[in-house]
Amino acid sequence: MHLPKEIREELLRLSFLSMGYSSPNPPVACVLTAASTGEILATGRTQMTGGNHAEREAYKSLREKYKMGPLPAHKVYVTLEPCSHFGKTPPCLDLLLEEKPLALIYGWKDPNPLVRKRDSLQELQRAGIQVVQNPELGDIASSFLFGFAERIQKGRPALLLKSSVSREGFYSSGGEFREKISSQTSDFFLSYLRSKMDAILVGPKTIEVDSPKLDFRSPKDDSDTLKKLQEPEISTDSSVVKKGFSGLISEILHYSTDLSVRRIHQEMEKFYQPLRVFFLPAEIKLPSEFLTIQEELNRRQEKRNTAFFLESEKEYSKDLLFRIEKLSDGKVKRYSSKSFGSRTLKDLADWGINTALVEGGNLLYREFSKEMKNSDSILRIQSKTVTLEKGDSPDWGTNLTLEFERDIDSDKWEVFTACSQD
Repeated sequence: MHLPKEIREELLRLSFLSMGYSSPNPPVACVLTAASTGEILATGRTQMTGGNHAEREAYKSLREKYKMGPLPAHKVYVTLEPCSHFGKTPPCLDLLLEEKPLALIYGWKDPNPLVRKRDSLQELQRAGIQVVQNPELGDIASSFLFGFAERIQKGRPALLLKSSVSREGFYSSGGEFREKISSQTSDFFLSYLRSKMDAILVGPKTIEVDSPKLDFRSPKDDSDTLKKLQEPEISTDSSVVKKGFSGLISEILHYSTDLSVRRIHQEMEKFYQPLRVFFLPAEIKLPSEFLTIQEELNRRQEKRNTAFFLESEKEYSKDLLFRIEKLSDGKVKRYSSKSFGSRTLKDLADWGINTALVEGGNLLYREFSKEMKNSDSILRIQSKTVTLEKGDSPDWGTNLTLEFERDIDSDKWEVFTACSQD
C-alpha cells in the first residue's frame, strides 16, 4: 500500500513537532482520513507525559467536528502500533475498538513489552478492522522512534556525538577561550537539534572555558540567516526518509525552515528543553557564574532540569553539593574516571532519556565512542573558512562510515556511524 504524499508529509511534520516534547513517551504521529476520498479529517501527535497519545489527540479533533452522531467511515495512519496497556492514559487500542475505523495502517510494532500482554493487532482484526503494516510508515518511524526503542529494548538512550571543527579538524585550540567555529546558519539548525534531544552532555573543559547553558533557545528570524536558509544547497528532499540520527538531522534541516513549525517551537520553548548534564571532576575550575546561570535557567523553565556526575571517592565542598542537589532534583551521580560510559547511559535511561547529545570534550568523546551501537551516530560540522593552527581533534576513533552529508553555508555537515558494538 503506497502512502499518499500528503499523508506522509503530515506524519513527518507531526513526528518532528512531538520529538523532544513527548519524552519519555515516543513521538508518535497519527492521521485520520476519509475512507472514500483519502482526505485528511484530523491529525494528532503525542503530548507531554500524562497527556494524550497521538491517536486520542486525532480522535479528539475529529469528535469536535462530529459532536453528534457517528463518525464518517475512516482510516487510521499511525507511526507506532497503538498501545494496549494502561499507563497514565487508557489504551489507544480500546479507543480504536470503540470508534471502529475501516483500517489501521501502522509503521512500527511497539517495542514495549507491556504491549505484548494484549495482542492489539489481532484484537483489531477480530473486530473487523483491516490491519496493515506499511514500510513507508516504518521509514518515518525510524527517523523519530529509534531512541525510544533503544531505551526500551537495551536500557540506554540513542547517542549522538557532535563537534564543530576547523578546516584542520580541530574543535579547540586548547586555550582558555572559546573559538567560534560553526557558521551562523549552522547554529540556527543546531538550536533545533537541541530541541529534539532529551539530554545534552558536556565535560569539564567545556564548562571551564564556556560556562555553557545547554538550553534550547528559539533562533531569531534575522533576514540574513533566513535568506541563507532558502539557498538550494541546504534544502532537503523530504521524499527520501533516512533512518536514525541521519533521518532526524535531515528532517531538522527541512522543518526548521518551516514558519509554522518555528512558531510552535517559539510558543512552546520551555517544553522543548533537554536535560542539561555536566561532568564535574574534583579538580575542575568552576566558573563563578556557572551555577547561577543554571539556577536562572531552572527558574525560567519552571523545573529542575540539570544533572551532575561527580568523581567517585573524591571530596567536594558542602556548598557545591548543596547547590547542585537543589539544581538537579536529586540527579547527582558518581562516576569512575577510569570508565563511566555504560553506567552513565543506564542512569540516563532510568531518567527516561531516549536521545542524548554529547557536545564537547575529549573526556566524553573517548568514553562514549567506546559505547557506540547501531543506533548511535557522530555529527561532524567542518568549517571551510575557520583556521586553527594547532589544537585538539575529537578523539572518537577512525573506523567511521559516512551516512549523510550536506553543505550548510560555509560548513559541511557529516553524519557517521562507528564500528558497532552490538
